[in-house]
Amino acid sequence: KSGVGLVVDLGTTQEVGSVELTLGGSPTDVEVYATAPGINTPPVELSDAALVGRASGAGTDAVVTFSPGSPTIQTRYLVIWLTSLPKVANGYRGEIDEISVRP
Repeated sequence: KSGVGLVVDLGTTQEVGSVELTLGGSPTDVEVYATAPGINTPPVELSDAALVGRASGAGTDAVVTFSPGSPTIQTRYLVIWLTSLPKVANGYRGEIDEISVRP
């Protein structure tokens, strides 16, 4: 499996510049995907959204900013995708404790 994640519905199309995460463990690799503006149905597959930013080896606090050429995006749905999880006693475990979406 390439990762595990969740979909964040912003309610309407919003301008987004970064995503701040509080994670339950570290290190964690995180990718953030966004649907195109005007899409009003949540993505079913990861390929329904475009990669807009990532953080590798993130600690318990991570900020994912988008590429310098496009500092903000317009989207309704974000996918927070964990691609590498911290090791725990019985395997691996990823936790997202808090998500803040910033313009």
